[in-house]
Amino acid sequence: AAQQGGGAAADAPQATWREVYKRTLDMIVDTVENKLFHCYDGLGIMLCVKIVAALRGVMRRRRVTALNGFFDELNMHLWPRFRHVMDAHVLSLRSANVRRLGNPGTSTHYTTRRYAELASSLLAMH
Repeated sequence: AAQQGGGAAADAPQATWREVYKRTLDMIVDTVENKLFHCYDGLGIMLCVKIVAALRGVMRRRRVTALNGFFDELNMHLWPRFRHVMDAHVLSLRSANVRRLGNPGTSTHYTTRRYAELASSLLAMH
């Protein structure tokens, strides 16, 4: 009957695991946070989001829940930074002086090409 509800007996291994690996996981989160502070690579950040999602899926299939908090914490740093970087891209486009961008001539304008590459890369990751 004690096994049905889980309870403290079911949480004991996870609590021990968290206690053993807490410093390591905290160091990883701190490193990611510090690297993200100076990162303006939206594709790289989205790649990290996809890696975290894939690893979470592996852990879910293996029924390992001890890393859920770690994955949540990583996502709490990655998603806001991705949003900030993409907002900076949009602001850059909105504030661009069209006259300073130059005459594209007969070829595709480099701004259009770069947007297409960014959109294509993001869609390919999805």
